[in-house]
Amino acid sequence: MKWLRECTEKDLSGKRVLLRVDYNTELVSQPDGHKTMLDDYRVQASFESIDYLLRHHACIVLLAHLGEPKGIDPALSLEPIFQYLVKYYSDAVFVHTLEELAAKSAEGASLILFENIRFLPEEYSNDIGLAKKLAEFGDIYVNDAFAVSHKNNASLVALAGLLPSFAGFQLEKEITKLNTILLTPKHPLVCIVGGIKIDTKLPLLTHLARFADTILLGSGLVAPLLTQNQEEIKVLLNTGKLILPEDVVVRHGDDVSTFLLHDINVTHGETHTILDIGPIAIERYAACLRDTAMIMWNGPLGFFEDPRFEAGSVAIARKISESPATSIVGGGETVALIRKLNLVSKFDFVSTGGGAMIAYLSGKELPGIKALQ
Repeated sequence: MKWLRECTEKDLSGKRVLLRVDYNTELVSQPDGHKTMLDDYRVQASFESIDYLLRHHACIVLLAHLGEPKGIDPALSLEPIFQYLVKYYSDAVFVHTLEELAAKSAEGASLILFENIRFLPEEYSNDIGLAKKLAEFGDIYVNDAFAVSHKNNASLVALAGLLPSFAGFQLEKEITKLNTILLTPKHPLVCIVGGIKIDTKLPLLTHLARFADTILLGSGLVAPLLTQNQEEIKVLLNTGKLILPEDVVVRHGDDVSTFLLHDINVTHGETHTILDIGPIAIERYAACLRDTAMIMWNGPLGFFEDPRFEAGSVAIARKISESPATSIVGGGETVALIRKLNLVSKFDFVSTGGGAMIAYLSGKELPGIKALQ
C-alpha cells in the first residue's frame, strides 16, 4: 500500500487530487433553521491530509457522503459541513453537480467539496461508469475515509483502480493502530464490546476471543447471547473469556430497577428490557481494567443517551481514561460519549470507524483498503 506521507512536492505540485473523506456526522437544527454538526471529530480528522496536499500545492476535490439518501435529498446535503469547512479554508468552494465540478476545476479552485456522493445512485453499486466520470477530475486518488471503507462503493473501490492511489494520514493511523490489537497486542488485553446488534458483534467477539485475555460485555448483548441457540455463541461462551454483567439495570414499563442477572428471565426481553450494567458489574469490570496492558472499547455498555442508563458507560469511560494501559476506542456512540465527557485526549487512539472498526477487528478484508493494495 502506498501512503500519502511518502508523496513529495514533486509528486503533488499542480496535481488534481480526489480525496475521499468521511463527513458522515449527525446534523442538528438550530433556532434560525440552519443545521450544524453535532460532532466535528470526523471532519477535523481529515484536515491533516488536506493541509499536507495544500502545502504541496495540489488542487483537491473532496468526495464525501452523509446518510443513506435514495436520490437527491436536501435534508442530507453537505451544505452545513461546507459552512464549517470554509471557516478553516476560506478559498473552499461547494459544487452540486459534475458540470459545476468541471467548471470550478477548470478555474483552478484549490479546494472543492462535491455534494453528497450518494445522491448519485451509481455510488452504491460501485459503478465503473461513475468512477470513470470522477476520475476525469483527478490525477491522484487518496482514501482517507476509514469509517466507510467497509463499503463496496464507487468512490472507494472502482475509483481507486483508475488512478495512482494512496492512503491518507487518517486511514494510515487507523490501520496502524488497529493492527496493534490484531498483530502485536499487549497482554493482558481487555476488550469491551457493547451495543445491541449481535449479528455484527458476533464475528468481532469470535475473532477477539482468539487472542484477547478478557472480553467484557455490554448490557445490550446479554439477552441475545443467552437466548439465541447458535453453535457459534455456544463455542464463544465456552471459551471462558466472556464476562457478562452480574447485575443489570432493567426497564419494565415505566419502572427502572436493578436485578442480578440470574434473577430475571432474559427470554422475556420484550417486558424486561436490559439497558445498562449494574453497580456490581461496574465494580467487577473496573477491577478487570486495573492491571491490564491494553484496552479496546467498541460500543457503549448501556443506553447512555438516557441518564437513567448511563452509569455503566460513564464509569468505564472514566476508568479507562485513568488507566496507564494503551487504550483504543471506536464506534460513533462510544466516541460521542467520551467527547461529551471531555475525555478524548485521555485515550491513546480514537477511531473514526464504527462498522469499519468492527469489520477490521473481525479479521475481514475491507473493500476500500483492498482497492489501494
